[in-house]
Amino acid sequence: LFLNPNAEQDIYNLETQTKYFCKSRSDNAPHIFSVADSAYQDCFHHEEPQHIILSGETLSGKTTNLKHLLNHFNYLGLSPNKVGDKVMKALNVIHAIGNAATPVNADSTRHIMQLQVTYSSTGKLSGGIFWVYQLEKWRVTGHQVRAHANYHIFYYFYDTHESEGTLSKYNLEEGRNYRYLGTSGSENDHKVPPGPREEPHRNIKKFKDFDQNLIDLEFDEAQREFIYKTLAAILLLGEIKFEKQDDGKAGLAGSDVANKVAQLLDVDDKKLSWALCNYCIVLKGTAARRKHNVEEAREARDVLARGLYFRLVDWIVNTINLKLSLSRAVFGDSFFINLLDMFGFECYPKNSLEQLFVNTVNEQLQYHYNQRVFAWEMQEQIEEGIPLQSLQYYDNKPTIDELMTKPDGLLYIIDESNKNSQGASFIVEKLQSSPKGPRVKMSSSKE
Repeated sequence: LFLNPNAEQDIYNLETQTKYFCKSRSDNAPHIFSVADSAYQDCFHHEEPQHIILSGETLSGKTTNLKHLLNHFNYLGLSPNKVGDKVMKALNVIHAIGNAATPVNADSTRHIMQLQVTYSSTGKLSGGIFWVYQLEKWRVTGHQVRAHANYHIFYYFYDTHESEGTLSKYNLEEGRNYRYLGTSGSENDHKVPPGPREEPHRNIKKFKDFDQNLIDLEFDEAQREFIYKTLAAILLLGEIKFEKQDDGKAGLAGSDVANKVAQLLDVDDKKLSWALCNYCIVLKGTAARRKHNVEEAREARDVLARGLYFRLVDWIVNTINLKLSLSRAVFGDSFFINLLDMFGFECYPKNSLEQLFVNTVNEQLQYHYNQRVFAWEMQEQIEEGIPLQSLQYYDNKPTIDELMTKPDGLLYIIDESNKNSQGASFIVEKLQSSPKGPRVKMSSSKE
């Protein structure tokens, strides 16, 4: 079956949903609703949790199909309290804070998301639980390849308040000239599909929808303001500059921006300024102060911005789960179906550590799929004495071994280097002294 899931087609309407309500897979043509219907029936007939994993290359339609699945699960377990609508709105919120534009996809999932759709014993949808893993924190502070944009919510937030003339409320200025927005030169990137960074006029409605979704999920005004002030503080962090002092260490080039950040975060401005230029280490049970040089201070500032954002995302997800927990407590959550969505296989003209992590996760999933669908089935037939013809499939176990096996796997070497504070030279030496195979090799000692 060849079908572009990202294309607009009239096959996901109410009439189609009715056709895929408690039917056999053979009763209708293949459809994503059929997958949802089978999982729903198996969950109740066998009284076992069901799991659906959406994997594949980037732009293959994983997130689009996730929305279709959730829409049909809502239809199958429609309840009077309309909790399914809240779960869908929660998903839209998470996509706004966890999706971003890449060189090939203007709305790419930049995390792994697990959604557990829960049902009562009568088959009615009672709620959902969200988990977000491996959020790309580096994206908040920019990327060496300019085609990678920041998360959608930054553009939604900034462009809306700029159009309304309310940026001063968050200590921001007009012009979109903030480093973390990465807007300089974006109009020249013709190969990049236009996203929120390139189309600010579309972001106003997106932000209004985001804010309304938070309201519908019962986020009060103080909670929403907390989110928006934190976003503004992160943007301002990128504008803090450092200068070299007489002792060779870093100092703030000016305190105005740092004071604005402190005001938004409701922290002491002097303590924040100190923390941006200094750090503490513990030596023999005694805390000692150390000062950053300029380069270290810049990196520490960016690390702080990344930390603020991924903690903000964690807080939003946890708050959503709390808001949805009441309906699960009232109606029950004895039955559930897990959905897993993630970033897909990626290969750009210039790849970095992030692509290694993304593709390693996908290789592991592919290996698990191969084992379940091919290897274990053939083994079971052999044990039961059933004649069979050996199935031919691509076995990616050698790739997994080169990436993850101890003590020679690439990720294990990187982990050991990090644990022992060895640095890049340790990794280079290991790779040069013991080549891992055709899939992992040194391209340059400079990297």
